[in-house]
Amino acid sequence: MPLHSEVKEFINTVVKTGDTFNWNGLAKGLPLPDGAASLATTIPVEGGDIPATVFDVAGEQLHEKSVLIYIPGGGFCPYLKDAHNHACATMAKTADCRVIMIEPHTVKAPGQVADACSAIKHIMKNLVTFNIKPNCIALGGDSSGANLALSAALDLSNEGISLQHLVLISGTYDLTMNTTNEQEETYKSQYKDFESKDILSEEMFDAMFEAYLPEGWGKNDPRVSPYFRENDIRNLRDSETSVSLLVSEFDGVRHQTHQLADRLNACGVRYTLEVVPGQTHSGLLNRRMVPTAPNPAEYAGKAVEEVLSPIEYSRQWD
Repeated sequence: MPLHSEVKEFINTVVKTGDTFNWNGLAKGLPLPDGAASLATTIPVEGGDIPATVFDVAGEQLHEKSVLIYIPGGGFCPYLKDAHNHACATMAKTADCRVIMIEPHTVKAPGQVADACSAIKHIMKNLVTFNIKPNCIALGGDSSGANLALSAALDLSNEGISLQHLVLISGTYDLTMNTTNEQEETYKSQYKDFESKDILSEEMFDAMFEAYLPEGWGKNDPRVSPYFRENDIRNLRDSETSVSLLVSEFDGVRHQTHQLADRLNACGVRYTLEVVPGQTHSGLLNRRMVPTAPNPAEYAGKAVEEVLSPIEYSRQWD
């Protein structure tokens, strides 16, 4: 389908104002969807606690549910966490699951992945406290958060810790931005007139990556570009972890999702790939400006529901 009319107007507004980062804040302060609830908390990790927010259907906080542990995107910077509240609550309602958004506080790599792994381990060790069904655990993220989620899942898998599912939305899995596949030029021709030039510029990516990478680390380092961890990706197959890939039709980094799909397929990992029609990379966050456009958060929630709802489980008491 063509670029959604609301999305087109939204992008035109950003381009006219010249405030590239303005679109990132449009979801901050947006009320949660009707019937959703949230609770701020903290999760202990090495070196201190990190903030976390638990999203649920109102009145069901004590019900035992499956969980989506979520890492918000935002160029590996923490300033976008509040902008994800509406999206996380939407995923919780759509999937009828509990969403725990964790907020790694370390700025430089590899600290954010380490924070995420510590938080995930804590949640998995305290399923009763969080009222989570065993063996019904998904991990997800968007943009840079999808990068961190995949990296954390691969690190945990190497430790013998398996997750049931990954939900990766519009991720940047190769920081060199050089991954290609046979359809990349088609995708670029679709989005080049919309956001790759004016919103997702090379200058923006360079600034974000410079802030995230420690001195001496290259963009092709597998610790920050999980696309290159082919052997570790095979572990997802062995642990029977499935993956849902979501990307917007006019996403400036859409080719990275398709490239990761190629790699998952080559490694024998079960995955699905769904394209959100008429949307751009910012589609998860800009609901105030595009209220009727397709919502990537709803797509993600449905993906979680389809995978985790059928799982049979039994509580193993100590």
